[in-house]
Amino acid sequence: MSHRSRNLSRTKRPAQCSIPSFELDPSTVEATPEEVREHVRQLHADFDFWDELKSELLAEKFRNFQKHLRYYRDNIGGGINLELALLLSLLVLVAMMALTLTGSGIANQYAGAAGFLTGGESYISPDNGGATDNGDGSHTITWEGNAPPFQIIRADDPAMTDPEIVGSTPEHSYAVLPMPGDNYYQIIDGSGGQLPEPISIQRPFVLTRYEETATGIAKLGNWVPLNGGNYSGAALLRSTITGEAMTLTFVGNRCDLVAMRSSGAGMLRVILDGQPQPLVDLYNPSFVFRSRVWSSGEIAAGTHTLRVENTGSKNPLSMSSAVNVDAFDIWGALR
Repeated sequence: MSHRSRNLSRTKRPAQCSIPSFELDPSTVEATPEEVREHVRQLHADFDFWDELKSELLAEKFRNFQKHLRYYRDNIGGGINLELALLLSLLVLVAMMALTLTGSGIANQYAGAAGFLTGGESYISPDNGGATDNGDGSHTITWEGNAPPFQIIRADDPAMTDPEIVGSTPEHSYAVLPMPGDNYYQIIDGSGGQLPEPISIQRPFVLTRYEETATGIAKLGNWVPLNGGNYSGAALLRSTITGEAMTLTFVGNRCDLVAMRSSGAGMLRVILDGQPQPLVDLYNPSFVFRSRVWSSGEIAAGTHTLRVENTGSKNPLSMSSAVNVDAFDIWGALR
């Protein structure tokens, strides 16, 4: 059976664009079905074509194809339909690839080349930055995305410096328990894409008393416990050796030191964020329990470090240089 087929000519685009073009020329010599299929294979193998394909040229190719399709339908028909069907299938594939590349190029402004997250209305709101307060201290954050699983990370600043992993989920929402102060949550999808901006939640700082034995307060040296109903938490820690210290890190905007004043107490050194503070004199002619002996006052909200040291010095009126620590009042939370 003979097939009336026309030659496939490969023409060159203008110099500014190296994209090859394949057009049907009904006025040239006939070609066999095998020759047609060979041209199809050549086009399919030319992968550089995908990288440089643009929407305007794609539209032009479809217009050319429609023109030739009408010509063969109206003037030739018959055996050429198989080859035309092959070319139609390939052109549809080209169109799908071009649309995919165009879509992912836009998406890459916000995320990775694969599945991406978008800044949709589901997580943008003017009052809470994309989170719903659940009324129990927790918040539910939501987002849009198409490449699960999603990893949730948290940091204290919008640049996501020193982030911590909160959790992972295949869903598009997650309940978090924000730290007091500023919280920034970023969502990382399965392809490495992320939100254009992190979700911001601010939790008010509240006063919390941490006893001297609380987890997160490190002791350097031999601090000796003293028990009694007059102390905060019914106990305090006492130091008699110069250089013994306590250190802690907190997130908040204020920290107060609670201790006992007495006629046999010495002087403490307090260092806040690496900056020595005025010496704290614990001397008092009589006992003063649970006394607020030092305060940072209101400072910038964020992460702070505090060190309390035994200086080995004392007020001339004091009978001893021993110091003590009873508690820390923090507007925020220990880390």
